[in-house]
Amino acid sequence: MEHINVHIDSYRQKVSPYICNVLILVIMIKYFQLQGVLAGILFLIFFSGCSSQKKEKETVKSVKTDTVRIYGESSRTTFPGKIRAASDMSLSFRVSGPILRVYVDVGSYVRKGQVLAQIDPRDYEIQLAATKAEYQQIKNETARLKELYEKQSIAPNDYDKALYGLEQISAKYDAHKNALADTRLLAPSDGYIQKKAFRTRRDH
Repeated sequence: MEHINVHIDSYRQKVSPYICNVLILVIMIKYFQLQGVLAGILFLIFFSGCSSQKKEKETVKSVKTDTVRIYGESSRTTFPGKIRAASDMSLSFRVSGPILRVYVDVGSYVRKGQVLAQIDPRDYEIQLAATKAEYQQIKNETARLKELYEKQSIAPNDYDKALYGLEQISAKYDAHKNALADTRLLAPSDGYIQKKAFRTRRDH
C-alpha cells in the first residue's frame, strides 16, 4: 500500500494535466474490480493530484484601473487680442463755450437722447432772447405793412423789403434756438462711453 502511494506521488509531479486525465481513466478501468478502500484511495489521490496541478498552472492577470475624468480646460484655446466695438462715434459740441458739467463716466451705458454733457448756456440764452425780440418786432412790422399793401397804400417794393427782412430774422432766430439746444451733448444711440477727451471748469 505504501509502495503504491509513493509511486503515484512521484509520478504525478512529472505529468501534465491532460495526461492526468488519461491516467485517471486507465486506473479506473484497471482497478474497477478492486473493492473497498483501496480503489477509493487511488481515485482520490489521482483526482486531487491532477486538480492541484491544474490550479498551479492557473495565473492571475493584474489589471491597472483608473477613473476617467473630464478636463474642461483641454477644450479651450486662448489667444491674445483686444475687443473693439462694432462701430465707434466721436462726439463733440457744435457750439463753443466752457463745459459746465459732464453727466457720464467712462464705461457708463447710455440711451439714445440721454444728455452726456452741458456747456454753460448763459451767453446763448441772452443771444436767443435778443433775437426773439427782434424777430417779434419785424414780424409785427411786416404784418402792418401787409395791410397797407393790400390797401395799395404802399409801394410793392416796400412790402417786398419787409418780407425779405422777416425771412432773415426768422432764419437767425431758428439758428440761435438751435445754438442754445446744442449746448447739451446728447447720445445719438444706445451704447457705452469709451473715453472722455474733455474736462469741466471744475477740473482745471
